[in-house]
Amino acid sequence: MEQEQPESLTPLAEAQNVCAELAEAIRAVGLTLPSLRVDLPSAVGEYGALLDLGRVNLSTASELVLILRRAVAEGEE
Repeated sequence: MEQEQPESLTPLAEAQNVCAELAEAIRAVGLTLPSLRVDLPSAVGEYGALLDLGRVNLSTASELVLILRRAVAEGEE
C-alpha cells in the first residue's frame, strides 16, 4: 500500500518511512529481516538515502527466494 508522502519530509524521515513500509510488507509474507535499517550516513549524504537490508540466516534467505519465485510465477500467469 503506497502512501503519499508530504513533500516537506527530510531524506532521513522519508527513508525511515520507506524502511517501515518495507518491514511491514515483508512481515505480511511471513518473513522478518532482523537487520533491516536506514543507512544513516547515506540519509544525510548528497546521493540519497539507502536502506541496509542486513544479514539473514540461510533459512530466511531460502524463504525469500521461494516468495520471490512464487511472485514471478504468478506474474507470468
